[in-house]
Amino acid sequence: MKKWGEAHEGESTYGFGFATSLCSAVIIAAYTFVMYKYLVPEQIVEVLEKAESILASTPGVTQDIIDQFIALEDDYAQIQSIFQLVWCTVFGSIISAILKNGTSKGTSVFTEAEMTQNNDEDDDI
Repeated sequence: MKKWGEAHEGESTYGFGFATSLCSAVIIAAYTFVMYKYLVPEQIVEVLEKAESILASTPGVTQDIIDQFIALEDDYAQIQSIFQLVWCTVFGSIISAILKNGTSKGTSVFTEAEMTQNNDEDDDI
């Protein structure tokens, strides 16, 4: 991000960082889907069997709840890949916002009017 910020002076590096994190998130989500759907599907069965035994020993958990949980087995790869896509995008967005301050040369995503619109000194709180 620093090199990009130096090459594009006057522009915010947040957009570049966010785009990078989104592309990375898509790659990670695709890998997660392929891994759980085709490479190690037996791992899902093992994890859900352990979870079923834990749920069965938990007071207040009915068999209907356990059956609904086990029904997730067919959709586990899709759920996990969507979770990875969202998590990696949010995490990358936060990191990009943090790094933006150290890589941008006095640029802001807000205009000067937006920066001062809530600075009313006459308002009593």
